[in-house]
Amino acid sequence: MQLVASLLVVLVAFAALAWLVKRFNRLPGRSGNHMQVLGAMSLGARERAVLVQVGTTQMLLGVSTGRVATLHVFDEPVVEVEEGNASGLNFGAILSHLGKGEKS
Repeated sequence: MQLVASLLVVLVAFAALAWLVKRFNRLPGRSGNHMQVLGAMSLGARERAVLVQVGTTQMLLGVSTGRVATLHVFDEPVVEVEEGNASGLNFGAILSHLGKGEKS
């Protein structure tokens, strides 16, 4: 009985440690904040259009199985994003707005 209890304590401690590492793995000084995915839109079964921000540059990428292609690099930011917060963006509306602007 003591062996089973000790094993359970070790397993619970291991699970708690794994959760802590996963939750607090963002160390200061890492370059993770320099690149963000601002939005993505499915174009087909395996194709997606992805709006990415690297530093201050925003790019539209085409992503498919085994390939990533740059579709457009924007001179000015298309979407204003608070630092570290890309939530709440409607990527479909952004693409349709961009499409209307290019046709004019």
